[in-house]
Amino acid sequence: MGSGKTTLARSIAHQTGIAYAALDELYWSEGWRPAPEAEYRHSVEKIAREESWVADTFSSGATASALVRCATVVIWLDLPRALCAWRVLRRTITNIVRRNELWHGNRDSWKRLLSTRSPVLTSLRTHRDHRTRIDDLVATIDTSRCEVLHFGRRDAPRRARRSDGMEE
Repeated sequence: MGSGKTTLARSIAHQTGIAYAALDELYWSEGWRPAPEAEYRHSVEKIAREESWVADTFSSGATASALVRCATVVIWLDLPRALCAWRVLRRTITNIVRRNELWHGNRDSWKRLLSTRSPVLTSLRTHRDHRTRIDDLVATIDTSRCEVLHFGRRDAPRRARRSDGMEE
């Protein structure tokens, strides 16, 4: 949360003319309820079967695997936890003040921001676990057909896996 996935994905899609898939829109139902897992997985698999797409997500398990199996490039924005939390806070406050509808009638609110389900607290609590799960997922990628671009951490350039199978 807060690494810039959506901003980057929308920009890539806009500049290339490739379809953009907003996976949060598929995941979140009205009232901030997650979509049924089978329905969400079906929607993601449908996107993955398209000829070309740009998706913004942090997913795990079968959903992430379906996307990664079909991807030709994976971009990992691996930014510090404090920066991500700051961005989530700034985005959430902007959404509250502007009354932006996110997906299916969902809106950020002061009540949600100040609750135990706060997007900021969630970002802080899950950052390390997300990083570990993404690292594990990236390790499964067949680098002969999919390039992994890893940005953010100081050691990322050394850890990036190129499509020719060489570690940088």
